[in-house]
Amino acid sequence: MQSKTFEHTEVFEKNLEAFNNPNINIVCNQGGTRSSKTYSIAQLIIFLCLSSFKNKTISIVRKTFPALRATVMRDVIEILDKLGLYSDKQHNKTEHTFILNGNIIEFFSLDDQQKVRGRKRDYLWLNEANEVDYDSYQQLIFRTSNKIILDYNPSISENHWIVTDILERKDTKLIISTYRDNPFLGKKQIMEIERLKHISPAMWAVFGEGVRSEIQTGTIFIKDFYNEYDVLPRDVKSIIYVDPNLALKSQGDTTAITHLGYSASTDKYYVINAISQSFSDSNELLNEVANCKLSCTVGIAFDGNVAQESTWSNLVKAWSKNHDTPYFPIDYKRYRVDDLSKNIQLAWNEKRILFPPNFRTSTNGKIYIGQLFSFTSKKAGHLDDAPDSLICAFEYLHERKIATLVKALPFKQPKINIENY
Repeated sequence: MQSKTFEHTEVFEKNLEAFNNPNINIVCNQGGTRSSKTYSIAQLIIFLCLSSFKNKTISIVRKTFPALRATVMRDVIEILDKLGLYSDKQHNKTEHTFILNGNIIEFFSLDDQQKVRGRKRDYLWLNEANEVDYDSYQQLIFRTSNKIILDYNPSISENHWIVTDILERKDTKLIISTYRDNPFLGKKQIMEIERLKHISPAMWAVFGEGVRSEIQTGTIFIKDFYNEYDVLPRDVKSIIYVDPNLALKSQGDTTAITHLGYSASTDKYYVINAISQSFSDSNELLNEVANCKLSCTVGIAFDGNVAQESTWSNLVKAWSKNHDTPYFPIDYKRYRVDDLSKNIQLAWNEKRILFPPNFRTSTNGKIYIGQLFSFTSKKAGHLDDAPDSLICAFEYLHERKIATLVKALPFKQPKINIENY
């Protein structure tokens, strides 16, 4: 076979060294966002298939298949295509397998229990292992005859099975990587990651420094109830709610924009888009809101007191004059967030609020979700633009009668007549 070369990072080299060490059976990749760990492991698998593997089966597994298809599978196909090695004839799109130099690379998720508990393999790559339960992990390794690679986001507790069962083993190699290990990142991507220093120390530790830490500090949006959807239902009707702030040079206060919909057929709420970032220019913010609007959108609301309403009304007029077109009607709301948080918490705990696929792993999603997970109340004084926007969007959606609100009623202690006892 003709010699193939590709650009790679030190993360690839560290994984190759660990993989070739006969004393290492499990290679653990603990990394922050954009550290190149996933792409580097994909390169490693392809490199081994082209160099030393012969007639081997490599299983690449993640909790859900839509997430696996959108990340690792896409990376593998991209790398093969760049090397001129991708072929539809070698790609079984029904079985999600690829034949490379006589080796089988198969992709499946934990949803397919028959494959989890039935198939044997030579090598296993468990992607985003922090999402996997211990029983599924055991079932997979029982059927793996050779080495195992794990990669995971370090937002895990000290009681997680990766920490207690894997990292304590003598035959485990831990590779920690951060965005600094990825020389292919652009300046804007680096800037967005380093913004986490000022937004959330816990998120910076996990996604910036690659350090193990539990991000959950809030009490309203518990991370165990976070949920995503695959496809947006056709009957969704939506609103957009904005908690607007303008910051100097796009640094400092963030503006949260939440595009929230409701489907009567599923009785669930769908976050169609959610943005949490700094805007220094009002036109840029208004353009972003306008771009969010879809044919199913029936209302737009801004958070604001009397002074804010006057300011933004003038800014909207200026936008309309500059663009020679009227802007969409805007409702200005003054909701009391702490009074409303219990209503959305009920739907959240029932997993009826769903986010777009892979939203939680995107740079913007990490910021937005990080604020949700740390939110307790307005009185706490933390960054709360995202939870403010989502809570108010939930209220505004019901105010527009798109859905019927089921309120969380306060509990009243019943009176007891002591004379009866």
